[in-house]
Amino acid sequence: MNTLVIGNGFDLAHGYPTQYKDFMNFFQLCEIVIERKSNNANTTLEEIEKNYSELWEKLARCMQNTLQEIDIKAGNINSIVPQYMEEYYSEGKRNCWYEYYKALLRNDDRLVRECIRINGDNWVDFEKEISRVIEKIEKDETIEMALKDGVNVRNIGSRIDLQTYMDEKGEGLITYIRQRNVYFFNMDKFIKYLRKELDVFINFMDEYIKFIELMDNHIEVEDFVDEKGKALVFDRVIIFNYTDIFRMKYRKLMNREDNINYNGKIEFVHGKAGEIHGEYISNLVLGCEETLPDFNASKDTRCAYFKKYMQREVKNTARKYTRFYDDSSPIDNTAYFFGHSLDVNDGDIIREVIKNNNRIVIYYYDYDACIQQTQNLIKILGKDKYLVDKWKFENRAMINNRIDV
Repeated sequence: MNTLVIGNGFDLAHGYPTQYKDFMNFFQLCEIVIERKSNNANTTLEEIEKNYSELWEKLARCMQNTLQEIDIKAGNINSIVPQYMEEYYSEGKRNCWYEYYKALLRNDDRLVRECIRINGDNWVDFEKEISRVIEKIEKDETIEMALKDGVNVRNIGSRIDLQTYMDEKGEGLITYIRQRNVYFFNMDKFIKYLRKELDVFINFMDEYIKFIELMDNHIEVEDFVDEKGKALVFDRVIIFNYTDIFRMKYRKLMNREDNINYNGKIEFVHGKAGEIHGEYISNLVLGCEETLPDFNASKDTRCAYFKKYMQREVKNTARKYTRFYDDSSPIDNTAYFFGHSLDVNDGDIIREVIKNNNRIVIYYYDYDACIQQTQNLIKILGKDKYLVDKWKFENRAMINNRIDV
């Protein structure tokens, strides 16, 4: 049985703007359009290019083409803003996670002075910023914890009420991450606030993914072939992305077995754009890996929702893929990884896939990527488990029209 495992590099290889910076740039564009619309002004691409040239340069080429088509048809780009986002901003709100990431990407002095910087262009770097916030929450002392530990109230010096950080300006997270050596109270309320704000942020991401899936893009991956040049057909697909681009373009690569809708053959382990989990909440998963040692992770669950393992559970995206291997032996199975960094953030799923496959084929974009993927594998499996004869690395961009990603 052949399993294909897809990461964000797959979408990027097809020219889709699915890096976190693309999402943030689109969000910024929506902000501008909403603000102008609130002042009864339409927004044209000419105005964006002229008055917001830095943003215009950051927008991916294919997004510019899509925006130009919308601009020509409608005479303005007001229509790009999803109704959900417009309603949110019409109430004068600002999302604290968006404001935090925006400050990071702008190298805001408030964060730079604290040596807080985002360290890369991949989604894993984006997710590590969630980890930074959660690790601070889990380490910070609260008034309640101090009293429980027997600290005299008189000895509790600087203290901050986190409820004051929960305002509609959305800058409370930026303020919180900079605080050091103080006692906090209303931490539980602050955590609940951050959770609800993250859900809103994820909803915005969902709207963006639905928007880019409409882009007309003709780049296709070359045929997958084995060592003998025979075309590969996949029995199962595990998708870490939020898009449905594989099914949109490559149904011919699936072994359907008369299963017209591919039910049970394709699993989105981090959710799929356009599918709702509960009222107004997207089923997309955006979080970090476990931040606590094993002996604490079961005790301190205050921030469990921000971690991928819990979101997968509550959004019902977890472990469905494991049934792929219920009736098969690992010796007969091969897994092909395409466009996945193999980062430890997804280590639990990667370990499960590797355990159930006797042979692993990893496609890498260039030599630097190969080195990074190998280092990540060693972190996930340990050196001894990595040093087994089941790996095959192939240097293939696997696109007809090679592009820089």
